[in-house]
Amino acid sequence: MCWAFPGQIRFNLTSNIDPDRPLRSIGRTFECSEPNFFDGRMHLLIRLPARCDAPDRFLVTLNERVHGRISFATSAWRSGGVEPISVSVRGARYEAMVLIGAADWVETEFGRWILSADGRRIELETGTTERIA
Repeated sequence: MCWAFPGQIRFNLTSNIDPDRPLRSIGRTFECSEPNFFDGRMHLLIRLPARCDAPDRFLVTLNERVHGRISFATSAWRSGGVEPISVSVRGARYEAMVLIGAADWVETEFGRWILSADGRRIELETGTTERIA
């Protein structure tokens, strides 16, 4: 895979994320640093569990098999508030981690993906859903 957007996510020890039990972290809210570009890649640091349950943005993973192909060569694949953290591409295949807010969207060959009203999944504007948490 080649990086279209190089990046990484790091977890502080204070985040209480157990790498041996990653599913325990899905659906939880965490305080994070603002993503910053340093040394040629985007960095997102997850610091600690949040004191509130209302996140500002959601970390979403996308791939071509579930969500459809994305044209990363243009900026038209995402709304202005979507922030790519890491995107790897190999031919038509990709894996992407992005931060997305309630008013944001990602455009693929299948259509426009948005957050559901409860923020627990992304869905096509037509109503088809894909769980993210």
